[in-house]
Amino acid sequence: MDHLMLLDLMDNGIMLLDKELEICFWNQWLEFHTNLSKNDAIGKKLPELFPEIIKKNLKRKVEVSLKLKTSTFMDASVSKYLIQIPLKKITSSMFNYMQQNVIIAPYGNENVIIVIYDYTPLLEAQELLKQQAEKFEIQATIDPLTQVYNRLKFNTILDLEVQRSKRYSRDLSIIIFDIDHFKKVNDTYGHLIGDEVLKGIALLVKNTVRTTDIFARWGGEEFIILLPETLLDRAVIVAERIRKTIEEYIFPEVGTKTCSFGVTIYHNDSNETYNQFINRADTHLYSAKNSGRNRVIFGY
Repeated sequence: MDHLMLLDLMDNGIMLLDKELEICFWNQWLEFHTNLSKNDAIGKKLPELFPEIIKKNLKRKVEVSLKLKTSTFMDASVSKYLIQIPLKKITSSMFNYMQQNVIIAPYGNENVIIVIYDYTPLLEAQELLKQQAEKFEIQATIDPLTQVYNRLKFNTILDLEVQRSKRYSRDLSIIIFDIDHFKKVNDTYGHLIGDEVLKGIALLVKNTVRTTDIFARWGGEEFIILLPETLLDRAVIVAERIRKTIEEYIFPEVGTKTCSFGVTIYHNDSNETYNQFINRADTHLYSAKNSGRNRVIFGY
């Protein structure tokens, strides 16, 4: 009796079940959190009071615990909870029900003791930390205006793709382009409208390139696309498709805009650095601008 009194006062949920899942003991913690008194719980089968329980799974855990005289564990990060206990919190929570770590252990020859630990605060903290880490990752890798990769993230991927191209002799092409006469847009319509043009072009390109292509804002009105497993002639086709898509689009207030493109392929059979790779594409871009703009210039 003294032992049960001690269990009754513990700051965790504690119940005793027989092998048929009938409740033999129900402590004060469970009374408070479930709003089920001892009189309402004892003598009832747990799945009858909590229909969300998968009866056969719990019965198997109880039988195994009794047969092997060993404990089993239910992890809140996997199973969430054994029984639905609405959270009694004044502040809001990301969970509707208490997240529970649960231990099922033999208690004598005929019963098991089930201990429920409220794991909600720790899971909430873990989830908040995860969300914060994801937020920092986005801030570190995504251009806030256009929502495409920033230059830092692009360079990280470029370095990996260059190494892969050299190691496995994989084709790797690059497209660099910028908006023709973009300064006039800012000077005429203001920077807010200029920002809308940048966002519009980024969205047009995102909807044109493959999911395996790496698209980033290189700086200002300049963008860059890395095309793994792509020969130069195919990259030129992609650049021409993007050029035409942008040329035909009507931007609010501004009307039509054009872009100039430089395209090249990585020399994976040499000791070429990725800076040399980009500089060659950049040279073709300036050739496109110097020869009339709104065109694609390419070369090896």
